[in-house]
Amino acid sequence: MPLRLLALGSVPAALIGAGTVGYRFLEGWPWFYSFYVSVITLTSIGYGERNPLSTPGRVFTMVLALGGITTIAVAASELLSTLITGELRDFWDRRRMARRIDALERPVIVCGYGHVGQHVCAGLLGGGVPIVVIDRRDAALAAARDAGAHALLGDATADATLNRAGIQRARALIAVAGTDPDNILITMTARLLCPALPIVARAEDESVVPKLLRAGATRTVSPHVIAGGRMAQDALALSR
Repeated sequence: MPLRLLALGSVPAALIGAGTVGYRFLEGWPWFYSFYVSVITLTSIGYGERNPLSTPGRVFTMVLALGGITTIAVAASELLSTLITGELRDFWDRRRMARRIDALERPVIVCGYGHVGQHVCAGLLGGGVPIVVIDRRDAALAAARDAGAHALLGDATADATLNRAGIQRARALIAVAGTDPDNILITMTARLLCPALPIVARAEDESVVPKLLRAGATRTVSPHVIAGGRMAQDALALSR
């Protein structure tokens, strides 16, 4: 988005430059006066011909005026579009969040903000630990921000996303994505980027635990195993 706006903004500047050079060499006017005429022509102000124009100069003026009207109309339309759709606001929000993440010291990176990820973040935030949540879903990230976490939209299996989350400064990484293959790939990617990083990975299926350990997980956790063990303990305690 900013590159698109920059490109649109550079076109009028290029037209003004071309107009200045054109008038300078076609009409022999001074540089500043050539610049002045280019600006009023492109903006359609048109104060009239204070100096007589040659035929090539008039053709050049028509081309310049038509190009200026078209360019300014397109640029204005694009700018209004970004304002109306909120794209510009979203861009600056992401920039502000990126600066906040860069300022964090030893955050915990939580990959995935599903049901398990929410409980993980609640426990960490309760302990005063700074958190960066990575998720592909805007709604999940909005909930993470409301909970007090720093949210980063992206794919946690990608090197660039983990680097933006500050993996080199991180205290630990917790992989709690929705599927075991995602958690395996997140673990492998994080381990390659940061060999000494403590990584805790969720295992939906117990058979995945060896794969997670081979991928580089420091520890694995299976919510179903923990829940089953806790229920068994509670049942035994109640039946005594």
